[in-house]
Amino acid sequence: MSEQTADVGEPQTDVGAAGLRGLSQGEVDAMCKSHARFHAGLPGGKRADFGFCDMNGLSLAGRDLGDANFSGARLTGADMAGARLENAVFFCCDMRGANLENVNLRRSDLRGASLRSANLTGSDLFEADLREGAIAEKDAQGDLHFRSHTTEFDEADGSEASFANANLERANLSGMLAVRTDFSGAVLKDCKLVRANLKQADFKGANLEGADLSGADLTEADLSNAVLTGTDMTMTTFHETILDDTLTDEPAGTPLSEMDPPALDQIEDHIRFVESDGTAGQPADLSDVDLRPLKLMAHLNLAALRGARATFYGLDLRGVKLQGADLVDADFRSANLEGADLRGAKLRGAKLSGAVLRDCNMGPLVIDATRRLPTQLVGADLQRADMRGAQLPQAVLDDADLTGAKLDGANLKGASMAGTSTGVEI
Repeated sequence: MSEQTADVGEPQTDVGAAGLRGLSQGEVDAMCKSHARFHAGLPGGKRADFGFCDMNGLSLAGRDLGDANFSGARLTGADMAGARLENAVFFCCDMRGANLENVNLRRSDLRGASLRSANLTGSDLFEADLREGAIAEKDAQGDLHFRSHTTEFDEADGSEASFANANLERANLSGMLAVRTDFSGAVLKDCKLVRANLKQADFKGANLEGADLSGADLTEADLSNAVLTGTDMTMTTFHETILDDTLTDEPAGTPLSEMDPPALDQIEDHIRFVESDGTAGQPADLSDVDLRPLKLMAHLNLAALRGARATFYGLDLRGVKLQGADLVDADFRSANLEGADLRGAKLRGAKLSGAVLRDCNMGPLVIDATRRLPTQLVGADLQRADMRGAQLPQAVLDDADLTGAKLDGANLKGASMAGTSTGVEI
């Protein structure tokens, strides 16, 4: 991502060369300790002010620096991984090449910051402000100049930033220059991207529900498998944009209005069939059906349901019984399945990114003394899924993607995880 300072056509002074106060690692550490005392309300504490300081290549990893000031500072190549920086001010800060992986930047001020080639994978930028910005100052002759960042990083070294799997919900990126930026798997719900330059950006699997893309340039961008429901795309440029398998407001698969018999009738018949042990009603087949208009399916007994490739996106499915169901390649993104019974369900290739699976039972389904059906999650997308307290003994998670998933208290005893991507130790 390139710097976002406004193009004002004025002479510019290099931020990284002159006028910055150099800090050593020891000085930075001392300021961090003082800031921690300030935050804790202890005597001798002082809010950290790194404004217009040169901290090139220094480490702030894991530090708690919420509300700190970094305006106009140079943080090129700095290691800030895992730091807490909520409400911090990075106005026109030079952060090119910085490691900001898994950083808390909620409601931070990043206006005019240069994040070219920075790594923000998995970071939390909820309601962060990344709009354009510039610092103006007078020289010795009284002439007005605007500070800019140097171009010492060669384009061939990688000028793109990574927001992969980051949380950018309700963040403001209006007017941002984000050419070839990686937003794959990121959450951009209700994000403002008005007039943003997003040429060749990677939005594969990103969630742009409710985002404002009006006037944005998505030339040659890749939005395959992205969520674009409720998105404002007024005057958006889509020249040679990849839009394969995007989820929009248009029906995904068979719409409910075309079902015969109607979906609700089929569901009622299915519940009667299950609860009567097959003596009444009949099993439902909701394969390839877009079920989003139902909105609420909580606590229904849908055991052994046929729902391959069905769309359950965003539905309230708390406590639903889906044991033994065929849900291969189904779309459960952003759905709430808290406390659901998924024992023995076939969820191969299912989309479960951002889904709530808290306290969900995905253990084996016991048929009799000799037969146990494990829950099949081979190749499932579970990125950022909330799986805290979930029961997954003997589940088959081969080649599944668990990047950013919350697994605290999850039971994975005996689970098969060959080729599983997690990004963390399990």
